Amino acid sequence: MTPTRVALVGGNEFRRDCDAMDRTLLELAGSARPSVAILPTAAARENPRLAGHNGVRHFKRLGARAQAVMIVDRKTANQPELVAALEHSHLIYLTGGDAVHLLDSLSRSHAWDVMLARHAQGVVLVGSSAGAMVLGSQMRRPQRGGWVKALGIVPGVAVLPHHEDRDPAETVQPRDRPNRITRARTVRRLPVRHRRRREPVGSQRAQHPTLTAGTRRARGL
Repeated sequence: MTPTRVALVGGNEFRRDCDAMDRTLLELAGSARPSVAILPTAAARENPRLAGHNGVRHFKRLGARAQAVMIVDRKTANQPELVAALEHSHLIYLTGGDAVHLLDSLSRSHAWDVMLARHAQGVVLVGSSAGAMVLGSQMRRPQRGGWVKALGIVPGVAVLPHHEDRDPAETVQPRDRPNRITRARTVRRLPVRHRRRREPVGSQRAQHPTLTAGTRRARGL
């Protein structure tokens, strides 16, 4: 059975202090020279081309092949020529930005269907900040009552990046919501998921409060 791998990154992706973490991801991709697809969808309302360029430059410097796949909204998430670029990637990276826009763009899209299929075949799926948020089972969306269903690739988990800058009241876990909330600091605490095993990689901490135990330092997701 092919192992599935998901990485949740706290943010500030594509910097030199990400090198050790991202080399680990490239090793997990299982190719001598992995192909990386950078999706700057979440940055669509800022500068997606710059976000894509930064990712391509970063991973090429680490020895990988990389391309920016300019899926920036729901229309392009269903555009065959763009989605086709995901078919041959060993690692798919969702950048940071606007989590709401990212979720709206990918939900029930052709791109997400292909990503799920490739992930089941062993492709490493990485989300940074907004990208990590949408990969959980639930996502905070105050404009729609606080919580909404996310893409669900990591079941029973909600990710709150940059939690050190949030109002503590926003990070309280209600009883009818995900059974684990991952509070990720801005820089790199990376839980890599191998089916049921979670392995933290990086220099910073991720906190995983539960209803009974409160906040604790985590060994993984």
